[in-house]
Amino acid sequence: TRLPMMYIKDCIRSLEEFMLVDNSRLSTRTYNVHAMSFTPQELFDVVKKYVPNLKIEYHADERQKIGMYKKIVHY
Repeated sequence: TRLPMMYIKDCIRSLEEFMLVDNSRLSTRTYNVHAMSFTPQELFDVVKKYVPNLKIEYHADERQKIGMYKKIVHY
């Protein structure tokens, strides 16, 4: 499952920017902010370039389907 991720410094910066903007410029009160998305396998592939002997094990969490729009549409 591909999930959105964000560096904590980027998250804090985005919150600061929202808090400083004039309310009249905001069209809604709810925002989703993320920076990148990757799967566990994609993360492993990149880290393995720097740690060649790295071994991992992960298992898909079936509950994740609850939050996936494409899966919800098919229920």
